[in-house]
Amino acid sequence: MVDELYEEAWLPLRNYFTPVMKLVEKQRTGSKVQKKYDKPLSPCDRLLACEKVSEETKSELRKKRAALDPLTLSEDIEQRLKAIFETVEWIEEERREEMERAGENTEEEQGKEPGTASVGMALSKQHKTNTKPPSAGCHEIWRND
Repeated sequence: MVDELYEEAWLPLRNYFTPVMKLVEKQRTGSKVQKKYDKPLSPCDRLLACEKVSEETKSELRKKRAALDPLTLSEDIEQRLKAIFETVEWIEEERREEMERAGENTEEEQGKEPGTASVGMALSKQHKTNTKPPSAGCHEIWRND
């Protein structure tokens, strides 16, 4: 469910439509750091401007971007997040009911906010599975986060 959200909606929105300001230069003067940024462009636009990327690849990127709609992707993300949160709530409710049947203290009785431990663990497991792209040339531009 989370993987589908990430691959089918989040990454296309980020890679094709979300502009990013790349850090070009960072200069330290005493205790101050002065940073200079490149023009904000989406990762797709940066790849299209890169001379190292073949015309065939650029053509594929243009076709893929033309087939995508950022508003539809945003709506898809919201719907998928809603489904994920509903699933988490259902799981937490089932867990609380199971604990009550077993006679164990629920998180509310222990003074904790319900669902915080399980949700936090699930999100941290998901975060650990993300991988970084190889850092070489134009491929650094494409986002995987």
